[in-house]
Amino acid sequence: MLRLDRWLVTLGIGSRSEVQKLVKKGGVKVNAAPVKDPGMQVDETTATLTVNGAPVDGRLNRHVMLHKPAGL
Repeated sequence: MLRLDRWLVTLGIGSRSEVQKLVKKGGVKVNAAPVKDPGMQVDETTATLTVNGAPVDGRLNRHVMLHKPAGL
């Protein structure tokens, strides 16, 4: 579970202040319901996200880098 504003910032939608203004104006929908609270807790694994009428891929990608010594 993540705060909605933090999730949007992580996805690159905008800065935290820009995202908060966007949410308060009603430009963000979670599971097809308009949201007015930027601090709302959202399950990022199951929620569908729409910003200004356009669907957004809300998956957070995690990259793991490993050091592999030569010869292995």
